[in-house]
Amino acid sequence: MKLTEPQIDFILDMFFKSYESQYNGAMNIGRGLLTNGTATVAGNEPIFKGGIGNFIKTSTAEGLYHCLEYKIDLESFIGSHFFREALGATIEDLKKESALLIERTKNLEILYLNGNE
Repeated sequence: MKLTEPQIDFILDMFFKSYESQYNGAMNIGRGLLTNGTATVAGNEPIFKGGIGNFIKTSTAEGLYHCLEYKIDLESFIGSHFFREALGATIEDLKKESALLIERTKNLEILYLNGNE
């Protein structure tokens, strides 16, 4: 599955950003997982536990000292209730914001048209 940049940005912000404060580079690792499906990370302990981590498997990176190979099951993640719930809530929020922007635009257009009379 190939994701678009807006899709990648949404997933990074929603599911990887919270790890950034504890693990410098978590967003870069997330981007690698979302674009390549895998990432090699220094350390012997998985960074992502629970949540998105339920869809990321780790194994010892062959030929590298104290590194793990991360592999994401993107199809399972995208199809999960965990993901769909977050996506649905975000879509609803965006629809509300969009409706407010449309209403604001209409009001400003009326003001603009009234100024041309």
